[in-house]
Amino acid sequence: MPKDGKWTPEIINRFWDYVGKQPHSQEICFSNLFGKGIIQLLIESHSLQTDMVALDYGCGPGFLLEHLLEKGLICYGVDYSTEQIELVKNKFANFHNWKGASVIVKPPLPFPDASFDLIMCVEVLEHLMPDVQEIIPQEIYRLLKRNGRALFTTPNNEDLNINSVYCPFCDTKFHRRQHLRSINAEYMLSTMHSYGFNILFCESIDFSALQTPHFNSKWKSWNLRFFVKQLRFLKNHLIDCLNPKSFPNGRAFRYRSGCKPNAPHLCAFVEKP
Repeated sequence: MPKDGKWTPEIINRFWDYVGKQPHSQEICFSNLFGKGIIQLLIESHSLQTDMVALDYGCGPGFLLEHLLEKGLICYGVDYSTEQIELVKNKFANFHNWKGASVIVKPPLPFPDASFDLIMCVEVLEHLMPDVQEIIPQEIYRLLKRNGRALFTTPNNEDLNINSVYCPFCDTKFHRRQHLRSINAEYMLSTMHSYGFNILFCESIDFSALQTPHFNSKWKSWNLRFFVKQLRFLKNHLIDCLNPKSFPNGRAFRYRSGCKPNAPHLCAFVEKP
């Protein structure tokens, strides 16, 4: 029987330094694939304003930071990988609103209390070692200003075994993307409440559905299924116009973003009271 791989801080750092150098790995990075959808959620929740101070906690190669910088936010990044940090430092050196990035091992971060209006923690929680699983959300709470907001995402109720791989050289199996735990909506909701956050949104969602404009202008995509989908969206949008509801309860948003129990992504959007 193969043994389970034992992740340590040193091995995790080595793993992500290697992954960060691989062009294919950057192409399939979550914030590269779904960054536009994440930004669209922030827009629809009225959570993006020019000159807001934002932190990307676990910034990786900086795909999400690039979107935030282009929106005019003042941005900082932190990550566990020294290779990724050097990459983003060079990548954004010419942005006037870029304030730099630093390597983190574990909290506390080198920022005073209430430093940020917005903190992104995208696809981070599932990677955490047990000794920091509770500390990092608490640190994010500390770093937020009053009424500041944080967005957490993870895979939705992931079956870790499906993404397990085997190394025949060392007779070891491990998760191909270094995921250490699976998180579901019930756990995420109760956990965010326990840290003291106000919950704005905590559900499974499909960020790919928010990636592009709902009305696809390419005529080749016009088929019966396309028209049925547009009619359903228009119906929900009309109901929203007649009976407006604040984020995230608008019918059109919920229909378009695929808020269903089996949606692939779990998203918690929270606010510090």
